[in-house]
Amino acid sequence: MKITLVLGHELPFPSQKGGGVNSLLGQLVDNFVKLGHEVTVFSPKYKELLDYEVKHGVRHIRVKGANRKKNLGLNFFCGIPYFFRVLLRIEYSDILSCHMWHGFLFSFFNVSKIKIHTVHRDPKKLLVLFKFFDRIYFASDSVCDEAKKILPSMKNKFKTVYNCVDYNNYTFSKPIIKNEIKFLYVGRYSNDKGLMSLFEGMKKAITFDTNIKLKTIGPLNAEGGSETNLIEQLKTFITNYNLEEHIEISGPIYDRKELDNEVSNHHVVVLPSIFGETLNMVVLECMRIGRAQLISDLPANLPLNVEGVTGYFCSVGNSDAWFQSILKITKEIRSGKDFGINSFEYGKQKFSSEVVSYEYINDFMGLINKT
Repeated sequence: MKITLVLGHELPFPSQKGGGVNSLLGQLVDNFVKLGHEVTVFSPKYKELLDYEVKHGVRHIRVKGANRKKNLGLNFFCGIPYFFRVLLRIEYSDILSCHMWHGFLFSFFNVSKIKIHTVHRDPKKLLVLFKFFDRIYFASDSVCDEAKKILPSMKNKFKTVYNCVDYNNYTFSKPIIKNEIKFLYVGRYSNDKGLMSLFEGMKKAITFDTNIKLKTIGPLNAEGGSETNLIEQLKTFITNYNLEEHIEISGPIYDRKELDNEVSNHHVVVLPSIFGETLNMVVLECMRIGRAQLISDLPANLPLNVEGVTGYFCSVGNSDAWFQSILKITKEIRSGKDFGINSFEYGKQKFSSEVVSYEYINDFMGLINKT
């Protein structure tokens, strides 16, 4: 098959700094090529990347994009020129895979046999713009179900295919267990992440077990998607309760090897989100290191964790639930229970890029056969 991907106008591809979605797509296109398909990716120009190149069998075409704007409406209009620059260069293909809001404009042009759109953080009502597309993909069942309720007339076009990570060159390594049990959060400092419930739960747990620690890693400014007022609240919380030796707030790590090493130095990965999740990429990336999980029981999070096997769920926003689970998993890890190997194997079987790329290709072929 001839597959064309059109990415958004804001971020370079392959990912240069962060960018979980672009990292995910990079793994998928590499696997599409390995499976014998011809892949072209359109993305915005970037100073460190060539405007045209073929790399690892993937043809890259880069046209002038635009910087991301905080206002969603303004950001959309700033990306319209990028769409038309892509349109001038695009060739007819079997599959057109769109990863930007402007993709619905392709409905009016004969550029492919099959047109698909992948939902990331799109408002679900606006998916009606893609009603002439053949498929809309979602990263989690809960988000897909939500869209079906909002747009029942399009439900036959909706399909869940989970996010994925590349397991190549990853092998399980058991964490070193000493007196301290270390917890790690990686992500934005924003209210949707539920960090205050985690901090409050950790404070209570520390009164019972002084050998537990929490480290948080994420952008410390608004440009990175964090809320600076929340960061100040969390820092004040640490100071007011004299938790400096137990809780550390730190900046982002964009280097993959460095971040993997940081995960390896911890025992438990935490995700206390209270809303806004699809299928969290950070948890998937930590699963291939093989670490226990404590994550909130948001519907979108449910596929990530097997209760009591890879870790535990905590009630959304419930600091007492976090307190109890922190102590429970700490005790079990010290006693020798190995959540990590279960997490590693579960992720490899369900969320590896090889598994997920096969699922996409099979669905592409099914859509083509229907035409």
